[in-house]
Amino acid sequence: MCLRRPVPFTLQEFDCFCAHALAFAAYASTWLQNWSRIPAHSKHPNVEYTFFPPEVSQNRLVVSLPIGGASTLSTRAALENGSSYMLWQFLPPKSMEGLEEGLTETVDPAKGPVTSWRLPSEAIGFANANPEFRQRVAR
Repeated sequence: MCLRRPVPFTLQEFDCFCAHALAFAAYASTWLQNWSRIPAHSKHPNVEYTFFPPEVSQNRLVVSLPIGGASTLSTRAALENGSSYMLWQFLPPKSMEGLEEGLTETVDPAKGPVTSWRLPSEAIGFANANPEFRQRVAR
């Protein structure tokens, strides 16, 4: 999971992203440890992700939370796709300018990992955010 924008992330903005990444990892880990207790997923075993330390690209245009482990289509949809807003939810408004979020996956092993980019307002979880939050992002 990653964020990018046309202006480099400052050290302070990367630090803020790291806080978001820790919050997301704690949230996702709790759900994953209890995945089989959710009625829609009761027939599926709990899934384990490995969260690696957040990274910033050399040109500072991309920040990422590398994730490993055994994801499923439902965990990717519910957590990585549906809760991706947790990686930028409390960034200052100025930091949101030009922001895109990306999800990386390997669809074709011959091509390797590919990142698909979208605007934060296109995220599934965006509709669940409070109105003030949606207005801030839509600017």
